[in-house]
Amino acid sequence: MKNLFKFIVILTIIVIFIYAFSSSFISREMENLAYVVGLGIDKDEKDPDKIKVSFQFVQLYALSDNASSEAPPTFINSVTGNSINSAINEMNTYIGKELNLSHCDIIVFSSDFAKEGISTEIYSLVNNEDIRPSANLVISSSTASSYLENVKPNIEKLVTKYYDTFPITSAFTGYTQDISLGKFYNRLLSDCWDNTVALGEVFKSESSSEQSGSSSSSGGDESKSSESEGMPSSQGQESQSSGSENSQSSSSASSQPSGSQDSQALSEGQSANAFNISGKRGTQNIGVGVFKDDKLIGKLSGIETICHLLIINELKSCIITIPQSSDNSDNNDNISSNQGIIDLTLSSKTRPKISVDTKDENPTICIDLFLNADILTVNQSSDYNNSYTLEEVSSGAKHYIEDKMNSYVNKVSKELKTDVDGFARFAIKNFLTESDWSNYNWQSKYENAKFIINIDINVTSSLLLTELD
Repeated sequence: MKNLFKFIVILTIIVIFIYAFSSSFISREMENLAYVVGLGIDKDEKDPDKIKVSFQFVQLYALSDNASSEAPPTFINSVTGNSINSAINEMNTYIGKELNLSHCDIIVFSSDFAKEGISTEIYSLVNNEDIRPSANLVISSSTASSYLENVKPNIEKLVTKYYDTFPITSAFTGYTQDISLGKFYNRLLSDCWDNTVALGEVFKSESSSEQSGSSSSSGGDESKSSESEGMPSSQGQESQSSGSENSQSSSSASSQPSGSQDSQALSEGQSANAFNISGKRGTQNIGVGVFKDDKLIGKLSGIETICHLLIINELKSCIITIPQSSDNSDNNDNISSNQGIIDLTLSSKTRPKISVDTKDENPTICIDLFLNADILTVNQSSDYNNSYTLEEVSSGAKHYIEDKMNSYVNKVSKELKTDVDGFARFAIKNFLTESDWSNYNWQSKYENAKFIINIDINVTSSLLLTELD
């Protein structure tokens, strides 16, 4: 009797397991799923109350062992809907398979869409159990769909591998920032942070510019031809004007804005197009977009992004270029073509020390940065092992970084009026109760904050060449 009872129990358990797992396995196996690796969100051109959602897929057959060594082809399908969830549902019908977002590594918003607010979409994405919080966020200066179309990694075989690796370059270049969906969501709910998101651009390389130069010559169709190449008309104008700017003399160059000189003379990147990169991949990620609540309100250039990462201690190392002569330390933006320059590898020695004094009407924010720098520039007359020379370089680097830091903090506080560096985290410690903190009204006081920036930099020579007997 006991054996019969055990047999019935075991048989029942087996039947339950077979019934429970067989149906789910059949419905969720790879052949019945469509894997989304990239998601793009744009405004719908015809109906402003709807959004255009673009889905980037990788063809699974190309991932087999017998496939060629070339990168697996990707394709993009777009659908217009009232929300992200409705767009996903409509795409399920169109594809004929169930969309799986568990491998979605990048979520791209167009800048036009982000200017109107993205909180609804962020909440919907976070609430979707398939999407990982580690998915990267990017703000595209063009449409999100054109950004995804132009992502063609040259080194990585899989586009998903590229999506995993490109954000970490911020740690050793400083030109962009690694912002994930989960990180943006947490800061969106916080009262002590304003958000930033990596900027992405669709740009023309030198080779593609030569081929398409005639297409942009017509005045009336200029903006259309730029958009067809995935680049807004404003960027097209910048690329056209760069040729005439390069042919000007150094006297006319001094009248250009300092941001333009940073990207050209110092290679610190106002935008992707400023680097004049030649290659097959048509996208680049340089700078960050600045948010107020959930709306995009401004942008930071490459050097401004470096300042931002140094303050929040998210920069491992980067390369900056400073004038060789310390005599022009008060005017670092004006570097003539015949003036020497020095490349430095910059890194943080210790965590920055930040304090906020709220005793006066307006807060005083003190930022102490402790930095190390190695000299990379080498020429025949280099004497960077000399202590006096190192002191001169250290002084020049100190003045240069202080100047850039002061410009940066004044821009984000007084011009953009956003606390992207989280200074409120240090100010809130000065208040005993939450009501006291609320009554202080940090946001209005922060706009008039006084900044004291101290740079402690130790410049050493990385010169490996020595005199031989």
